[in-house]
This record gives sequence, C-alpha cells and structure tokens, in this order.
Amino acid sequence: MDGRGGVVSPFLIKLWTLVDNQETNELIFWSANGQSFLVYDEHRFAKEILPKYFKHSKMNSFVRQLNMYGFCKVDAIRDKKDISEFEHPCFVRGSSKLLKKVKRKASIIRQKKIHWRDVGPIMKEMKRMRRTHETMNNLLYFLQLENQRRLNKQSRQWCHKVIKANLNWICLTEDTFASFSSPTPPTPFPQLLHLHILNGLVCWPEVSNETHRLVMVPSGQLVGS
Repeated sequence: MDGRGGVVSPFLIKLWTLVDNQETNELIFWSANGQSFLVYDEHRFAKEILPKYFKHSKMNSFVRQLNMYGFCKVDAIRDKKDISEFEHPCFVRGSSKLLKKVKRKASIIRQKKIHWRDVGPIMKEMKRMRRTHETMNNLLYFLQLENQRRLNKQSRQWCHKVIKANLNWICLTEDTFASFSSPTPPTPFPQLLHLHILNGLVCWPEVSNETHRLVMVPSGQLVGS
C-alpha cells in the first residue's frame, strides 16, 4: 500500500496520527500554518516515539521514508538547531482526504521499469547460451559414441586377423605333420621349405649347418631356424 489508486499507505496513516496526536506534541507537531510538521529533539524522538509507531529507532530510516513519499525538509529554523521541519503539499492539517494523493516518487517506479528492461536482453542472451551449451553437449555425446563404435570395429577386425592367422598356422602344421607321417614318400624338407617361402608362409634364415625346423612367429607365420 503506497498511496496509489486511492489507497493510503500504513506509513502515511501512522505519520498523520502521530503529528495530529496532542500527546506527542512535545516532540512532533504541526507548524503554525498547518502546511508542515516539525520534529523537536531528534535523539529523543528516535528513542521514544519511533519504536512505538514504526518498530525501529533510526531517524535516518524515518527521513528516508519521508523522502520516498515526496516530503521535503525545510531549511533549519534560525536559533533552533534541534528542530527539523518537513512538508508535502498533500500533507496538511485538517485535510486527511488529501493523503490518498501522496504517492511514492515516480522516479523510483521508473527506475524499476528501466531495470527490468535492462535485464530482459540479458535473460534472452542467457537462454541462447544455455541452448548452445545443450547443443554442444549433445554433439560431444554423439561424437563419443561414433568414436567408440569405430574403436570397437577396429578391435573386431584385429581379432579376426589374429584368429585367421592362427587357423592358417594350425592347418599348415597339420598338413606338414600329415606329410611326414604319410606312407607315401614325403616331400624332401628343402623342397617343402622352398614351397612355403614362395607362398610367403616362412622366411629363410641365415645359412648354417644346424638342423632346420619350423617355428611360429608372432604374426602367425612359420620361420626356419
């Protein structure tokens, strides 16, 4: 309730009651012409009166609220430094109906509107950045899936090659032993070895007088040693 739309704020009602109350005239009262009110001895006023009406004891807060509603502080009265005077064109003795016209300063309302206008573009930019962030996260996720799929494919291909090489070696070994155990005359070893070399299955070792034999190398091929 701030005096807009014909509604009088609680602050103005309390202030009017306080100024118009003869029991508090020792510290706060109307001016002679009723166009303003005066506060005498701000220290006592803040300590004794403010807590009863406004639930605080800070004179600065009281003056700040007066400023929010457009009250102006009148120049200090000569020879009376302990007296403060405040006025508002719609805060007049005997004219309580004018209180509905006392409103918060329009500048405060405009500042709030300007503030939200400034925040609007920022919020839009934040939403745009959030959408971009989500898009990048999705793209990264799909790239990781594709990379994993390719790694799995390469791993399967490598396993197939190893299995194929081992199967070839097993078949070759069985054929070799079968040729040695066959009742028919076996192929001489040099000729058999030469045949394997031509087929790319074995490598010819360095020439020596040692007995030759076939062994398995890591690639699954046979070598002579």
